[in-house]
Amino acid sequence: MKKLISFCVLLLAIITMSFFQVKKTKVIFFGDSLTESGMHPHGYVLLTDSLLNPGGNGQYDIVGAGVSGNKVYDLYLRLDDDVISKSPDIVVIWIGVNDVWHKKMGTGTDADKFERFYRALIKKLKVANAKLVICTPSTIGEKNDCTNEQDGDMNKYAGIVRKIAADQQVELLDLRKEFEDYEMAHNPGNVEKGILTLDGVHLNDNGNRFVANQMADAIKKIHRPALSLGTPPGFMIDNGRICRIPVVPGNDEQTDHLNAVVVIVEILQFELNQVIPDGIQPSLICRIHHSRNSERTDKTQRFVMPASDIVSSKRITR
Repeated sequence: MKKLISFCVLLLAIITMSFFQVKKTKVIFFGDSLTESGMHPHGYVLLTDSLLNPGGNGQYDIVGAGVSGNKVYDLYLRLDDDVISKSPDIVVIWIGVNDVWHKKMGTGTDADKFERFYRALIKKLKVANAKLVICTPSTIGEKNDCTNEQDGDMNKYAGIVRKIAADQQVELLDLRKEFEDYEMAHNPGNVEKGILTLDGVHLNDNGNRFVANQMADAIKKIHRPALSLGTPPGFMIDNGRICRIPVVPGNDEQTDHLNAVVVIVEILQFELNQVIPDGIQPSLICRIHHSRNSERTDKTQRFVMPASDIVSSKRITR
């Protein structure tokens, strides 16, 4: 019996590696100097990569596309070359700080122009079939009593991004609110910088960790990596469900166990949250064929039930 169990475990591992490969999901972080520096060691983009790809063996391909000094219209001008040409699955847009901050120098972006360019970005990315996470501009100054010089404009532009997210039905990461809540709880001295930022704008190590956690959660919220299913014999999609028909020639009891292992492999993909493709229901149609004494008997078992129930079902091995 121990030999049989060892055989099944080994076979399970071999079949899992042979039949299923995970298609990596490309995520592009698109923004200004906050995103450009996020690609530096301890930056939020690389930290997000670590959270999404633990041990370096995950399912996300992380790309940084931040350029220092960029405003929303700069993103629009380089959208095709820096993002769409790379065929991303997900695009995270974090822009707006410079559009507000640079108003002090006379080179900021008016609110109406900011909204028009932002909506144009969303439109083009939707045509490219990218899923989106859009982020509100976070902070220019960390005081928590609304006395930072540009708090009024920051709140206004954050409101524009919230409105766009609602109108366009895309995922919103409200970093403005997240920063405000954090400052209220962790900035008792009401200081202008040093809690999440180095200078009131650019992130320190704590800020990078804070943003990375928010980013990873937002990405996982809108996307669970799908299986890239190969073409093993007898594998198909039937009536919106994954269907596999394992047939292993043989005439002894080992054949039954081998068939069972093939089915269990597929079920484990569900149990391990290796997500089925969009539109496929979390249930399986399985047929197990039994052969005895060199004669093929028509004892096909058909199940349509939750994967967890099939795993625990004794019927699967006999």
